[in-house]
Amino acid sequence: MRIVNKFWWIVFFFIFLTLCVLLIMALLLWGQLGSDQQQLLTHLFKTHFGYVFGGICVILAAIGFAIDGIYRNYVLPINRLTEETRLIHAVNPSHRIRVEGGRDMLALAQVINEGADQFEALFQSVGRKIEAARSELEDEKNILVAIMAELPEGVLICNTDGRILLYNRRARHLLSEASEEDPFIGLDRNVFRVISKGLLDLALSDIAFRLNRNEPNIAATFVMMGQNGKMLQVETVPILEEDRRMSGFVLIIHDISRQLECDGRRVGMIESLTTGMRAALANLRAAIETLTAYPEMPPDRHRQFTRIIHHEALTLTRILEKEVAHGLPTQSPAGWPMATMAAGDLTTALQRSVAALDPPIVLTVGESSDGLWIRVDSVSMVFALHFLLERIRSETGADRFATALSVAGNVVRIDLDWKGRGIDGESWRRWKALRLDSPDKPMPMTLGEVLDQHGIEIWHPAENPQSLQPRMRIFIPAVEAAETETGRQVTLLPRSRPEFYDFDLFNQPGQTPELENRRLTELTFTVFDTETTGLNPRGGDEIIAVGAVRIVNCQLLQGEIFDQLVDPKRGLPWESIKIHGIQPEMLQGKPTIDSVLPRFHKFVANTILVGHNAAFDLRMLQVKEAPSGVRFVNPVLDTMLLSAVVHPAQDDHSVEALAQRLGVRVQGRHSALGDALTTGELFLRLIPLLAKMNIHTLREARIASQKTYYARLKY
Repeated sequence: MRIVNKFWWIVFFFIFLTLCVLLIMALLLWGQLGSDQQQLLTHLFKTHFGYVFGGICVILAAIGFAIDGIYRNYVLPINRLTEETRLIHAVNPSHRIRVEGGRDMLALAQVINEGADQFEALFQSVGRKIEAARSELEDEKNILVAIMAELPEGVLICNTDGRILLYNRRARHLLSEASEEDPFIGLDRNVFRVISKGLLDLALSDIAFRLNRNEPNIAATFVMMGQNGKMLQVETVPILEEDRRMSGFVLIIHDISRQLECDGRRVGMIESLTTGMRAALANLRAAIETLTAYPEMPPDRHRQFTRIIHHEALTLTRILEKEVAHGLPTQSPAGWPMATMAAGDLTTALQRSVAALDPPIVLTVGESSDGLWIRVDSVSMVFALHFLLERIRSETGADRFATALSVAGNVVRIDLDWKGRGIDGESWRRWKALRLDSPDKPMPMTLGEVLDQHGIEIWHPAENPQSLQPRMRIFIPAVEAAETETGRQVTLLPRSRPEFYDFDLFNQPGQTPELENRRLTELTFTVFDTETTGLNPRGGDEIIAVGAVRIVNCQLLQGEIFDQLVDPKRGLPWESIKIHGIQPEMLQGKPTIDSVLPRFHKFVANTILVGHNAAFDLRMLQVKEAPSGVRFVNPVLDTMLLSAVVHPAQDDHSVEALAQRLGVRVQGRHSALGDALTTGELFLRLIPLLAKMNIHTLREARIASQKTYYARLKY
């Protein structure tokens, strides 16, 4: 349409220019004539006006036809030659130019096509060489993919902003229902949707602290609640550049529910065993001490004490058989995930944690010798002590604390002092039973359970007089420096990274950049399509299928799709069945749109929506906003409008026509997922063509789309 309008403007301009030239020539000629000649010409013009006017019209028509012929045979073909030549060398080497025009234009098109044949042959030759060179790397990639997929541990690799770069099936199984807010795990999705940001921040803060001290091996571990109430151990390992700058991290996830259950059963069994044996042992000891003290006692009394010893021995035997032989778990305990660290590092990490509160808690850390080593889960211990300080502040009003470290035998003592009122035993017992929960750090353990797992005892005096310094003393089992382990080896990325996976995402912008100014090649897209009962969104037509696929870093992720049939709760017109092939019985028992759209809304979160003739699909979604309770506010790009941007000389911008021009195979036409996959391929081919026109960012693509004729279509 833009080219046709330009053509008419050119025609009108030349006609106007011709009229101006004729008028000027007539005026100049009129000024050269005498009065008699002027009267003669005036008489001839009046008597022969029809002939004069007709001659002028013939001249103008001849000029118009000449301009039209020149434009259609030379100007318009040049525009199409430019567009189609760009297609050949940018996205589709198999495309050949077919234009109508003058002999010179046809000859030029033939020359370009001959060059395209040579270019395609060279392109294919280079492609074969590249494919051969990559075959060995592809084999290694497939081996890595197979190993990752079958690992018993869940593995997530993320960049520093928490965007997921790689995951395996085990991680999806363990975490897919860990968060009801967003059950989807996929590339470029935020890991904080399924793992508490507060817990990860504590782990990453601990890692950063160790990095600053140039420790050789660095990792942090915490425990969280996973799918179906499972207890998950999450080991956080940094990925470092050669200069030890962290460019991402690996999360290694273990299901430790069974091990912790076994440990709990053992603790319960030992407590039960201790309780049952205490009375029997006391009776045995009393009987033996009596026999020893009175060796000359009468035989009857001696036999009585002997029967007591025999009876209590049998009691102990029964207790052992019952509690140990039948109650002992068969699986060996894995123990709580712990690592050796300096006691001073624990108090320093606690100091950083409470300083971030609002209002902050001021914790003064005393000097510590280098020989105080403890073995703890640093994340959960910092969180537990953080929780304890908050409880003390809420109970006593104190907001300034001091710590002092010392060692007594095989125990490290941490003295926690403050000014003001102390705490009583009832408060302490109540706190031990509280879960370590907060809005940003959900911990599936109580304070007492965390302390028990570490073998930690806490002593505090009863309510103190005001003159006595309130104090809480924490006893942590000490370990020798020789017991410190090297831990998991930290990954250092080489300068030349293997292309197994898309690690370029490590260098992506932050989580919340200004989308308008980001390049299309940097954004994450969801390409979607709907199938409906008809073409009238306001007239009662309903959605019967929703399909979508994600694009991350210019990669179409066919493993991350949304494909759902929808029960429209109405009949299907035969006209629509002929198009999409969905029969009414295929929709029976399927969920309604009210339940499908909230799931789809979560699937497309934080992405740019892409569709072909997306205005129609968006309109179908918008009329369902009220009943479904969700609203789609994602930015949108339309491949039909983008096609009109890069191919203004073309009249057909349908999926089929665009696929033929760009060399894309149409798959599953008129199925929601099939159309979404095809549209995704088309969109990826359009991005380099947009770049040729200096359209790089989302804002530039949106503004260019708005200027096309098709942007005026309304639904």
